[in-house]
Amino acid sequence: MDLQETAAKINGLAASPSLPAVEDSVYEGVEAHLRGLKLSKQLQIHNLLDVEALRLIYCCRETSSLDDSVLEHLIWRYFQLMLDLQGNRFTDALLNELLTEYSRKRSVALESIVIRGLKEDRFSEAQLAEAELVFTSKVYRKERFASVCRRIVREGSRLTAEDVNRLLELRLYAVLESALERGCLEQDALEKLTTSIVGINDSKKRTGLQVMAREHQNRGGQTL
Repeated sequence: MDLQETAAKINGLAASPSLPAVEDSVYEGVEAHLRGLKLSKQLQIHNLLDVEALRLIYCCRETSSLDDSVLEHLIWRYFQLMLDLQGNRFTDALLNELLTEYSRKRSVALESIVIRGLKEDRFSEAQLAEAELVFTSKVYRKERFASVCRRIVREGSRLTAEDVNRLLELRLYAVLESALERGCLEQDALEKLTTSIVGINDSKKRTGLQVMAREHQNRGGQTL
């Protein structure tokens, strides 16, 4: 049985009306179809499954005998589809569900959904406070700091010299460009960007920031 045919059979099983009491037996049928595929195919099928099939797999995950990597792909896809169905916004309920699942398995795939949400500024401050209790990786901390700085710029406040140093260290140049364009840098922070960059990594990017900073100074602090 090929991948498309297997996915269709699984979607059909999951779409059939069933009582909670027989959910486990329905899942057994779903898992039997999955296990009939080679591992390489199992790792590809998540993109072909409907949200009902993915929800069933997610609900039965604790008793699943699927390979961990396959289950991780399927659970990632479930949360991704749920997010899409909610207009690309995290409800408190969905975020709490994701955080609970991440705490259970420490899935890098689930963290990637949150990282993407951070990059796209989808979270409220209250939600971020919850996420910070769970995520501790360097990647998360980097994107969380970028998110904080973007909010400061959006609100028309100013980044400090300390903020600029940290943004440069993390190579978050797009945040600095936005701050320069909006005139959202303290004077000493602006001066940090006009200093010599000889021998510094990413010299091309840093040169561009230096030029923008000097133009900003020449305009007397007006936005670019």
